[in-house]
This record gives sequence, C-alpha cells and structure tokens, in this order.
Amino acid sequence: MSHTHTHTQSHIPCNVVCFACACSDPAQSEEQLRASINQQLIESGQKERLKAMLRDELKKSNWRDRVRDLASEMVPEEVKMKLMANIQRSLRQTVDEDNASSN
Repeated sequence: MSHTHTHTQSHIPCNVVCFACACSDPAQSEEQLRASINQQLIESGQKERLKAMLRDELKKSNWRDRVRDLASEMVPEEVKMKLMANIQRSLRQTVDEDNASSN
C-alpha cells in the first residue's frame, strides 16, 4: 500500500511502500525507511548519479586536502616520532644492504 506523507523524524516525503509507519520502534522505523529509500535510489540509478556529483563537488572544494591536513594535526606526537624512527631504520637498512651488495 503506497501513500504520501512526510515522516516526522526524517522530514522525508514517503511515496514508497511505507514499512516505517507500521513499526512501533522508532529506530527500526527509521532504518526501514532508509533501506526503502536506498533501494528506490539504486533502482532508479539516482544513487550512482548522486555519488558522482558528490565526488565532483568534493574534488572541486579540495576537501581531501583539508581532511588530510586536519587528520595530520590530530596524530599524537609520539606516533609521529615512532613512525619517523621506523622510516629512518628502514632507510639505514636499505643503504646498508646496498653497500654490502656493491662490495
């Protein structure tokens, strides 16, 4: 049975079979609504178009660079130091192996 109304929790118009309205658990209702909307987006091909649009917009906004910068600021100093020590150890090992093979 299809009907049209707006869900109060999500403010999303419902024009698909509404499983959410028959459920007494609000969390389960929202999950069912999400699943129904997701299925409708997949079937219509709109989900892929929306994902492509989102990728394009994020790329234009340099979102990845901003997130990377923020994330690097959040790495604890001791983790950075441990990583640097491992890199240095690996480089020394590579140099030592190169020197040994050239002799």
